[in-house]
Amino acid sequence: MSRNRRRRQRRWPIAVLIIVVIIVLLLIGGLMVKNQITKVVAKEMMQQQIEAVVGDSQQAEEIVNEMDPEDMDRTMEIAKKYVTMGEIKGYMQAVKNGDVESVKEALKEKMSQEDLNELRSIYEKYR
Repeated sequence: MSRNRRRRQRRWPIAVLIIVVIIVLLLIGGLMVKNQITKVVAKEMMQQQIEAVVGDSQQAEEIVNEMDPEDMDRTMEIAKKYVTMGEIKGYMQAVKNGDVESVKEALKEKMSQEDLNELRSIYEKYR
């Protein structure tokens, strides 16, 4: 009987460890999926913004595709700091309706001057 008790005691830590590992993997997987979705949405949003300025969807797509990965990643990091997924949908709808100025004003109010300057320098680089 004492052998059975020892085996049962040893099984609990293994079961708990397996559950913890599964939870950690699910959290990491969820973060990776969220990151990929954010990248796709931000890239699409950038392309729409450029298209609104340039007026040509083909040229806007080329500009976004020519961006350095470092610049794209930095732009994503800045966007993640200030914009939630719900706000992105609202901003995209406003841009689609032609209300770019309200989106600009809302983002200017939220963002730090340092991040605004960095985004401007990235914009000037590909202008």
